[in-house]
Amino acid sequence: AFGKEKIKIICSEDLREDPLETLNDCFSFLGLEALDEIQRMDANPTVIHKHPFLFKWAKRIAFDQANIPDFLKRITPKAFKRKIKKDLIPTLEKYSSSDMSYPEINQEDRNWLGQLYADDVKKLKALTALEFRRWQDFK
Repeated sequence: AFGKEKIKIICSEDLREDPLETLNDCFSFLGLEALDEIQRMDANPTVIHKHPFLFKWAKRIAFDQANIPDFLKRITPKAFKRKIKKDLIPTLEKYSSSDMSYPEINQEDRNWLGQLYADDVKKLKALTALEFRRWQDFK
């Protein structure tokens, strides 16, 4: 049987707010040596693009996910796709990125979502025996 003692659950909030302690907790669980320090990184930041359609279109072409007829995919040179990946996407990221941020969720919507997920969170807490103390909406 695969018991609870072989499963480690961590929250992204814990990893973001205290990465060293969270990772060392995981290392301890795995029987690995703890770290003294780690380099902080801001990976995969959320960006709002001024021209999201153009950015998404370029990524779809570069990664063969565009709704382009097969015969066009076959005749499109691989060098063209590589050029899009290497040059166009970084350029679009640079010039299409904005300083805008997503708006804060209003309290009415936050309450509605809290009610929507309340039963699921209660089941998750019972299943894992964890408190999820940083989830303020589900106390």
